[in-house]
Amino acid sequence: MTLTGEEWVTLALRVLLIGLLYGAIALVVSVGLGELKALASVNTPAPPDEPLRLVEVGGAAGRAGRNWPLEPVTTIGRTSGNTVAIDDPYLSGEHAEIVREAGAWWVRDLGSTNGTLLNGVAVGGRTAIRPGDVVQFGSIRLQLLVGADARG
Repeated sequence: MTLTGEEWVTLALRVLLIGLLYGAIALVVSVGLGELKALASVNTPAPPDEPLRLVEVGGAAGRAGRNWPLEPVTTIGRTSGNTVAIDDPYLSGEHAEIVREAGAWWVRDLGSTNGTLLNGVAVGGRTAIRPGDVVQFGSIRLQLLVGADARG
């Protein structure tokens, strides 16, 4: 049986469509596996009896060492409605948030003007954080520490 020109075009379009579908499935699986690997690589940062704290390591003179306990949802910004409210001109009103989810801590910029950095790298979306990490909001640098480390 010999295929006509129209049948060849139909066959080629079917093969192309199947290739595109398999490519989309592969992309979804790849992204899903990447997210699972990221979750698996994040250790639970602290046992329940050792709360995490943010400790200021940079910013305006005289504020270094100031610290705040993290809540399951902690918002950082210049306005008083935030969990961590810091009056600093480089901080947006609602700058960023740190949340506890799936046994890990995550930081996310809330569309701030000056951005959020994690260990010197810009935060693009929800990013995992661990004790010892330094998060910068505008000109304010805060380090994530486990309870006893934050007191000493």
